[in-house]
Amino acid sequence: MLSLSSATRALLRGSARTPTKPSSALVRDACRSSYHTSLPCCQQDDPSSSSPSSSSPPSSSPSTSPSSQTSSSSSTGVQIDPKTGLVIPYTPAFVPLKKPRAPRRTKEEVYKERQEQAAAREARKTAKAIRDQAKAEKAARDQARLGFARSRTTKALQGADADAAVEGGSTSVLSPPPPPPIVLTDEEALAKMEGYAHMPPRDEWKEAFPSGKAASTQYRYFTANRDTLAGMVDALRIGSDLAPGQKATVIEGYPGPGTFTSELVKHPAVEKVIALESAPSYLAALRNLQGQLASEGQPGKLDIVEGSAYDWETYNHMITQGCLSHLQGKVPFSDDGATVDFSNDAGLPVGHGDLSWRDPSPLYFFAHLPNTVHGEQLFAQIIHAIASRLWLFRFGRLRLGFVCGEPLVKRCMGMAGDRNNRGKLGTTLQCLADIEVHYDSSQLSPHHHHFFPSTLAIGPRVPVSSVTHIPNSNSSTGLSRTGMAMMTLTPKREPLFGQRDLEAFEFVTRNLFVLKSKSVREAMTHIAPGGQNVLRMLGPDKADQGLIRRDEVIDPETKVIDLTNVQWAGLSRTFEKWPFRPEHLFEMGRMKTEKRGR
Repeated sequence: MLSLSSATRALLRGSARTPTKPSSALVRDACRSSYHTSLPCCQQDDPSSSSPSSSSPPSSSPSTSPSSQTSSSSSTGVQIDPKTGLVIPYTPAFVPLKKPRAPRRTKEEVYKERQEQAAAREARKTAKAIRDQAKAEKAARDQARLGFARSRTTKALQGADADAAVEGGSTSVLSPPPPPPIVLTDEEALAKMEGYAHMPPRDEWKEAFPSGKAASTQYRYFTANRDTLAGMVDALRIGSDLAPGQKATVIEGYPGPGTFTSELVKHPAVEKVIALESAPSYLAALRNLQGQLASEGQPGKLDIVEGSAYDWETYNHMITQGCLSHLQGKVPFSDDGATVDFSNDAGLPVGHGDLSWRDPSPLYFFAHLPNTVHGEQLFAQIIHAIASRLWLFRFGRLRLGFVCGEPLVKRCMGMAGDRNNRGKLGTTLQCLADIEVHYDSSQLSPHHHHFFPSTLAIGPRVPVSSVTHIPNSNSSTGLSRTGMAMMTLTPKREPLFGQRDLEAFEFVTRNLFVLKSKSVREAMTHIAPGGQNVLRMLGPDKADQGLIRRDEVIDPETKVIDLTNVQWAGLSRTFEKWPFRPEHLFEMGRMKTEKRGR
């Protein structure tokens, strides 16, 4: 056994009493101290993090390798690169400090906090109740506007009171509220859809009248409840304003299988019904109805034109086929004895001053508009045709009836200041015709009690080119939430603008309604350079000079949404006369052509 001297044992005993501090202790000390102590340069100066004590015995190895230097120095928190001999910076791991404990709260503080939380909950409930009440009141106002504010063509509106009636932008007069809707069970509603002699029983309609693109009936519907049909026919007031002995001719677009047609042919004031239909399944039912009428001795009571009511050429085919020949020589055109020519589609009347426009027309038009943008496009085209006297308006001032989605009706009834419903379409319509709403969504709900198919389908949005389909993301169509409605339109004897100002009216309304929250002065600067100068011709001084009507005066600071119908007509008329207006008001090339093969 190797024996050690007392000096050697004392030396070893002294080195054992002063052990080197481990690296974990160095990391803890560095984190608890200030940040500068964690730097390598500071650690080298720190005696506690230096190399082993000089009192330790030297290594018995004759030479020290770089690896042994690195391993021995790593215990101090400092590493030396074996190749260069430089110190490698060492960044210690972050040791988070313990979060201080929150002071203990008293019972009074806890009670006060709970009281504040309860008060906040009550405030939120109160605010929600106020918002719900505001929504209910707005819905009630919309319902009142649709159900009660019904415009009628009366002698007062056509005579001396016409200016006062349109001064506020509307020709609506209040009428008694409609009777509340009759609540039926599903069995009672189905019973109201039976009894059509030219159609199969109700339980076979799904197979006889399939709904889909293959059958050309996609997004189509028709009124099936007999009571609802009778009420709609009465709402048209067919023959009420015709001369004694004169009968009406009804042109029906999208008639479906002929449920509404079967009620029209029974009307004593109807001479003929012309149905415009393109779906094969519906055409078969219409031909059955036509055959029944012929067997009853009324062969000319119903004419069928194969074509879509959306296609403008369908109406030209109707004229060239002689469907209106029975009216030849019966509708006066002028005081010299000339009559309206129903034998061809040429010869367009100019203006709205002839007898065929001043007197009620024996023509009526009715349609179930499809739940696609095609239905709204057809509606908009018909409205614009009033000003230019195109389409069927070249024959006279015929009354129109539509079954459509209630959102379209709301847009048509939007008055000045209505930020939700006021727009270009409603403004144009109110300048050209009087509107009367006969059925709103509350009276035509639930949908399957009045219409077929039982489920309401909403079509996609498409651009004007009708080529590229776009997903239906337009919230304004909202038919599944609001339902259907029925309205009639009677063109004004003296529209607020005509063919000469139609292009300017279209341009001004299209460009200003996108800036409806701005003042008229600011909005006019965006449609043409110097456009705000047009407002100088609509100032109070021009009304004092008798150059414009008093109700056509526009304050430049008025919001676009607050302009009345008369002010819109005056603004477009003045813009048309402005010598610096753009030469071309309709921009070309805005639609992208469809790329085939995608």
